[in-house]
Amino acid sequence: MRAHHRSLQWAFLQGLYDLFGGLWPLLHMRSFAAVTGPKSDEWLVRAVAGILVVVGAGLLHDVRRGYVTITMARTAMGVSLVLALVALISSLAGWISWVYFLDGIAHATLFLGWCYLLWHRWRQRDRKSPAAM
Repeated sequence: MRAHHRSLQWAFLQGLYDLFGGLWPLLHMRSFAAVTGPKSDEWLVRAVAGILVVVGAGLLHDVRRGYVTITMARTAMGVSLVLALVALISSLAGWISWVYFLDGIAHATLFLGWCYLLWHRWRQRDRKSPAAM
């Protein structure tokens, strides 16, 4: 399987995960809080959810076009890294629900997948032209 197809599949996976993960608290905060714990700052939950919807929609847009832009891949990678670190550290410290630990694992996996795909892309370019990147 070519790296191009893998990046489309990875973008589709994260696009769906982020889109639905972001839409949930925006559409039904009560059920979201029932699973993840009570929220004292619902505006902050909604802000992060909105960012996830934007990233998810951007990834799915790229998938529909048939290619993932490097900017969108890097954005998805960065969002996954930040959310993974916050969720893993905060849940292990006991500051937030253990459910976020699972979300942190998912985001860490997405981050590592992007790392692999971008590294693979860089290696392919490097073989074609030593001066690339």
